[in-house]
Amino acid sequence: MKQASAKTGLRLDQRDVEGALSDLNKVMTQARVVPNLVEGKTRGYRMFNIVPGSIFTKLGIQNNDIVERVNGVEINSPDTLYQLFQQIKSERKIALDFNRGGRRESVTIEIH
Repeated sequence: MKQASAKTGLRLDQRDVEGALSDLNKVMTQARVVPNLVEGKTRGYRMFNIVPGSIFTKLGIQNNDIVERVNGVEINSPDTLYQLFQQIKSERKIALDFNRGGRRESVTIEIH
């Protein structure tokens, strides 16, 4: 595994985030999300077929990224993923940890 890199400085408008996440059914049509299995266990979720301009692209997620943690919480089940979507609607800062092309990356998004 390559070394991690950290990125900061992404800023999103709170109204954009709330609007984008107000309809979770719509959110789930803006990308394909499949479990990333390692030794039979879910280790994050792979994102692909991401719709340009969706909340996923605004969060800096790219096709084939494997989102592993949100705000330090490991994403290892659909329930956890759903709960995190509900939670980030009210957050002011989101930390994403993901794997991009075999490289661990982190990004911090400020919501104002």
